[in-house]
Amino acid sequence: MKHLFIVLFLFFIGFAMNGQKNITFINQQVENLEIQLVKKGEHLKLTTLQLEELSKIFNEKFERVQTALNKYSVKSEVSKEMTKIEDEFTPKVESILTFNQRLALHNERKKPVQSSLE
Repeated sequence: MKHLFIVLFLFFIGFAMNGQKNITFINQQVENLEIQLVKKGEHLKLTTLQLEELSKIFNEKFERVQTALNKYSVKSEVSKEMTKIEDEFTPKVESILTFNQRLALHNERKKPVQSSLE
């Protein structure tokens, strides 16, 4: 009976920790997106409906990332899979955004990197 309790307890702890990672991942993804948009103006903030839809998308992305991390052990394979996942989910995220939000996001991503020597 003690062994069963210990196994269930460890399973619960593992599940709770994974759930926390999921929530943290989703919050970071949404926050990063919102920061990029708000840099271009407050009128580009995400709506409540957009946040709900994006949370679903980022939850699905989290599951795919976790699967890839568990499946691949070689860094180059993980990197390839992460690139595939990012390429797959970028259009899904953009489909939730308004035209102006997509435009601001594309402009933000294409911004040249400033050298610290200049």
